[in-house]
Amino acid sequence: MRLQLLMAYVYQSTNPCFCISSTPVTPETPECPDDCNCLKVCNIAINAADDNAPLPCAKTLTLNVMSDDYDHDFCACGEKSKVWTVEDYDEDVFVSATITRAGVLTAITSGPGALAKGYGKIILKVCCGPLSHYITVLVGIKDPCDGCADCGDCEVPDPCTCECDDAEIDIFLNTVPQSGNTLLQ
Repeated sequence: MRLQLLMAYVYQSTNPCFCISSTPVTPETPECPDDCNCLKVCNIAINAADDNAPLPCAKTLTLNVMSDDYDHDFCACGEKSKVWTVEDYDEDVFVSATITRAGVLTAITSGPGALAKGYGKIILKVCCGPLSHYITVLVGIKDPCDGCADCGDCEVPDPCTCECDDAEIDIFLNTVPQSGNTLLQ
């Protein structure tokens, strides 16, 4: 149900930087404002092989989205403080996602299903004064078994720890009461 609501919800921003057009710029087309009057905030992607990528099974992602690594431009905010909020997150991958007003994102991964999905999205909103902008943080989930030795026969790796466990074997025997004949084919 939450996914349906997310799909029906249209994120709106009060950022005047949305001047992207599929038509070529002509002398009559006004250019996007390039001076210090709009937010320029970049989406963030964390590869599953990255050191910042979290493991599945209740492990924590901590990410400073205000890091200079992401090339955000908050010139339009001036002296106004920036306020971050989590608007939505992929509940198949994360059990929770929070962010401080200063921009430190913390998300807790779900169980083995997070690894099976491979990545999850967190939608953030940043505001300063009357300006706001939405960004997506795409987070890859690190495989704890990547680079580990293979398990032996009749063993399977635990998807949370990668320790080899005995494989569960389900055996069902059916007997027919008062039957003495056996038919082999």
